[in-house]
Amino acid sequence: MTSDEQNEVNCSMEPGIKKNMTNGVMVGNRGFFPAELSRAGRVRLLAALAKRGDKAIGLAPNETSAYGAIESLADARSCAAHLRAHAAKLDGLIVTLPNCGDERNRRRVAPERT
Repeated sequence: MTSDEQNEVNCSMEPGIKKNMTNGVMVGNRGFFPAELSRAGRVRLLAALAKRGDKAIGLAPNETSAYGAIESLADARSCAAHLRAHAAKLDGLIVTLPNCGDERNRRRVAPERT
């Protein structure tokens, strides 16, 4: 198995059952890391989801300073608003930190579950 195959996102719920899903995607980045790491991680995740037939909803590469990744509280708020606007379409949420992003800003805007 290649490293790409090992890193592929496996979204299967049960063997033999396939349900195409729509996931909210949040990619994290810290400003002192090269933005290329978050860009590459985002591209790989979206490719894996598309290969499976799943859809992803998140910020576009031009909507933040780091290729669609969340670096600041303003980015996190923008992403949260975008995902809330599409909440009825979402089956789940994927948060990926390809270069150890700062999860605190995403947590600040994540809705509380009751």
